[in-house]
Formats: sequence, structure tokens, C-alpha cells
Amino acid sequence: MDVAILGTGAVGQRFARACLFGTAASTNASPDETAADENHTAETDTEPHVTLYGSDATAVMDAVDALENELHNQVESESTDRLDRVDGTTDLDTAVGDADIVIETRAEDLETVRRRLAGVEERLDDETILATHADVADPTAAAAALENPARAIGVSRDVPGSPAQTDTQTGGVIEVVRAVQTEDATVDTTTGIFDDLGWTPVVVNDAPGRISNRLRLALEAEAMRAVEADVAAPAAIDDVVEGGFGHAEGPLAAADRAGLDNRLEALEELAAELGERFEPPAILRAKVQAGDLGTKTGSGFREWEDDQPVDGTVGTES
Repeated sequence: MDVAILGTGAVGQRFARACLFGTAASTNASPDETAADENHTAETDTEPHVTLYGSDATAVMDAVDALENELHNQVESESTDRLDRVDGTTDLDTAVGDADIVIETRAEDLETVRRRLAGVEERLDDETILATHADVADPTAAAAALENPARAIGVSRDVPGSPAQTDTQTGGVIEVVRAVQTEDATVDTTTGIFDDLGWTPVVVNDAPGRISNRLRLALEAEAMRAVEADVAAPAAIDDVVEGGFGHAEGPLAAADRAGLDNRLEALEELAAELGERFEPPAILRAKVQAGDLGTKTGSGFREWEDDQPVDGTVGTES
């Protein structure tokens, strides 16, 4: 399986990890697990070859080096052949020529994304899937530029998580976003690819916020309103969600990590599309106006030092 990822930034590397590390985990499987999967592995070559494409040669080399170092740390020493499964290039034809799926991750305005996708499509086989990171462009709008929009689909790895949930862990969720033009075969092939790689693909329709953003932002906004109404301290609210609901990180800490300015923008966009239930809380607007943006400024809903909250948790105060 050949995967071409267009873009060497954080999102591009995130998708590369999603492809590489799902299969890396299987290297350390037990003998019984390996034997059980032996026939399936022989019949379907699910170990991917990932090619990162970018226009800056230094950025491409740095991204590949980072991935190779992480992969080396994940797998057993005798599995160094896996290090050969990631390459980088500044030549688009080389990147996409043999790809089974191409994932566009570079953030630009819609018209630029459309031009890029149309240029990529000219280089693809008829069966190759052309995916767009769903936060780069609306999949339905982006697909309108293609000769064969039925091959277009959106994907998103940006699901709620925490510093403890890394891209090198398997079993995470990838949203597969069906554009209006997407045909069933494209959906089936895409979900099959990510399923084979050890992830959980969830098919959603192309709608504002999708599943993950709607639920994440709704929880974070309600937690902010609880602070605003003096229901409890931010640390206490996060403790309830972490300890009571099993979340790896509470909603207020998660919002701080994302950047409160980013959260304000995201809520404003959803409110414009979906109505007042996503209207940003007044306390969020006040914090952004005051420059308290979360971890990047050291203060948001929580207080931060060295990327960790230091404002205390329930039961720890003397």
C-alpha cells in the first residue's frame, strides 16, 4: 500500500504517524497473535509505504528524519526494514505516481486547495483516492474542482485527546468525511485502508463541525459556562470529567492547549452555521481579549508551567 501525504507540517506528520505506527505495533505482537494474522498479512500487504511531499527540501528531510527516529524507537531492533517505509520528495510526480491514496494536508484558501487538487488529479491513476484533511477545506467544495469528484473524500485525525494520547498509539479514531460527490466504493476503500492500519474509521457526512468538533466544543463551552456561573473551579470541573467520565484530559485544560483564541474562532464559526447553542461564552471572549490564551501564554482557564497545569486539583489543596 502506497500513501502519499502532501505537506510536511504538523498535520502531514500526524497522518504519516497514523499510517506508520498502526503497523509498527503489530511488530511487537505475541507469537499467537502473529500466527493468527499470518495468513491475512500474506494475502493483503497492509504495511504502507509513506511518501511525504513538500516544496522545501530541508523541511521534507527534517520531517522524514523525525518519523524515522520515532519509528526506530517503536519497533524491535530486528525490524529496521520498517525504516525504509517512509520517504520524502520535492517532486510531486514521484510522490503521487504510485499512490493508492493521496492526503492533502496543506492549509490554504479554498481556491488554492482546488487548484492543487486538480493538479494532483492529473497525475493519478483512475483508482487512486484523493483525500483532503477536513480542516483544510470543505470536502464537498474541494471535490468540485476534480474531473472525477467521486474519488474525493475528507479525513480528520483531529479527535479529542490529550498529551497522553499520541499518534504512535493504535486504536484511535479517524473520521472519514463523505463529500456529496463521494461514491460508496471510495468510502469502502478508505475505511478499509485505515482499518488495516489499526485505526478505527468512522464515516460521517460533510457537515459543519463533523462529530468530533461538535461534541468537543459543546463540552468545552458548557465547562466554560460552569466557571462563568461559579459552579466550581476550573480544576474541579476537569477532575469531574477526567475521573468521572474517563476522559484523559478535562475540557478546560484541553481548550487551553488548543489555544483559547482558536476555540473562540471555532465556536463563532459553528454558531454562524448551527445557531446560538454554539455561541461563545462571555468568559471566553474576556480571556481572549485579556490575552490569556492558555498554555502558550501560561494562563487561560488553568494556570500552566512546563506544559502542565499548576492550579491544583480537587483533594490536593491543604
